[in-house]
Amino acid sequence: MQAEVFDKSCNFSSCHSGSGSNGLNLEKPTWAKLVNVKSVGPADLRELVVPGKPDDSYLVQKLTQTSPAAGARMPNTGTPLEADRLQLVRGWVEAGAQDD
Repeated sequence: MQAEVFDKSCNFSSCHSGSGSNGLNLEKPTWAKLVNVKSVGPADLRELVVPGKPDDSYLVQKLTQTSPAAGARMPNTGTPLEADRLQLVRGWVEAGAQDD
């Protein structure tokens, strides 16, 4: 998932690399930065990834919803992730968001 999703769509320019957007850096390793971690900023401290629960995971919401709880759909380049890459994220969360 790192190479197929985060590296291709999140870790470029100043989006989610270095200090990251809202402090969220999605460069390797990402597991400890996402799983059971609360969001920062205006998102009501939602959990970024809730293992086994993609619909409760703010990461999935930010990638799939036109108007998420805060900010814009990610990536905010204007083009949503392709269906196969969205399914990679959703499937990873559904399978328990393992650190692999």
